[in-house]
Amino acid sequence: MPINEILPKVVIEALESLYNQGKGDTLKRTIRLLNEVLNFAVNYGLIAFNPCLRINEVFNFGKSSNNPAITPKELPELIKAVMYSSAAIQTKLLFKFQLLTMVRPAEASNATWSEIDFKNLYGLSRLTE
Repeated sequence: MPINEILPKVVIEALESLYNQGKGDTLKRTIRLLNEVLNFAVNYGLIAFNPCLRINEVFNFGKSSNNPAITPKELPELIKAVMYSSAAIQTKLLFKFQLLTMVRPAEASNATWSEIDFKNLYGLSRLTE
């Protein structure tokens, strides 16, 4: 589809299935990416304006809520609970590794030995590049 044919009606129809499935996060990311592409097209003179700039207003995303978090004072109790739990040793070590390096769960569990900078103890090398 040519970029100048991307109109709100077409996009809304294409995205309604995501909305109806309750995939709000995917829908938000898709709209954000679409707007990035259309803004790029505006900046390079391919289209005069972004017709989908406010398309997110069509969908009711509901009120967002923050993820639960612990306070710094609660951290020692959490560490103790994890270390004395019946979790596998790999899980406990991964938990410690994440606390020490502050990497995300997927980065920690998919890390390879070559990515760890033992000389500078600077966490995963791919994060420092």
